[in-house]
Amino acid sequence: MKKYILLLSAVLLVASVSFASDNMGARPMGMGGAFVAIADDANAIFENPAGIGYLHGEHAVVSNKISDRSYTIIGGVEETPVGNFGIGYISSAYPIDGLSAAAINDQGEAPVAAQNQALILSYAREFNRFSVVPKFMGKLSLGGSLKVSNYLITRAKGLSDNNGSIINADLAAMLKPGEDISLGINIKNFFSAMDSASEDEYSISLGASAKLLESIIVSADSDGRVGCEWKPISLVALRAGKDGVYNTAGVGVSRNGVGVNYAYRGSESPIHYISISLAFDKQPDRRVAEINKI
Repeated sequence: MKKYILLLSAVLLVASVSFASDNMGARPMGMGGAFVAIADDANAIFENPAGIGYLHGEHAVVSNKISDRSYTIIGGVEETPVGNFGIGYISSAYPIDGLSAAAINDQGEAPVAAQNQALILSYAREFNRFSVVPKFMGKLSLGGSLKVSNYLITRAKGLSDNNGSIINADLAAMLKPGEDISLGINIKNFFSAMDSASEDEYSISLGASAKLLESIIVSADSDGRVGCEWKPISLVALRAGKDGVYNTAGVGVSRNGVGVNYAYRGSESPIHYISISLAFDKQPDRRVAEINKI
């Protein structure tokens, strides 16, 4: 039994670290994961919740990773008069390797698969929507997420053990000093900074992005992630980047608020990401009205 306890502890540690670093969709991954200062779609729930404060209307994303584990993220954002709300769900399941047939048959107690799940509730608000802000200060959005993570272990008999839930939070901000420049910060797993025994990894991610030539976005994060997105035409986006270790690339096609994105990560075992995104403004004439006001 002791060896199973040690194995289970190792599985939970590895699972928590990998779970925290993989929760992104195809568009961010195509840009090497350098998304903290971009965060301009429903993927912001997972990378920088302050970004949802700038979104108009309704946004959603569903993404799957094609690898040796089952991996899915689902997110949605709703604009309201009191700020923007987001909800996200992450699920990752994979087999536990390295067990002999004898271990599996030993009373059926050996762990054979692990599953991580997380529910994320996000909120953000752009200050400029409810307060007069000097023009030279640009636009500022503050936000955060409450996260409830759950770890399940499936044993050889087919029974699942709930190994407890973990509550944590992200605190974030996003500043746009100009139309073409954006700065972001996301303090991930903030509660872990106050609890050294927490299994979640506390970290601070800083990011900066810039728009060049009206069709290119370049972005960099403090953890070594860099990436870019180029739209040769309005319907197509080409992406490339590096997530600190591996090169990534991606492509996206969108029309009338519906987008399909693909990304590739060139690790030892190449990983493919596919996602579908939706973006619908409740007030389709809002952009024209804002331009006319200027």
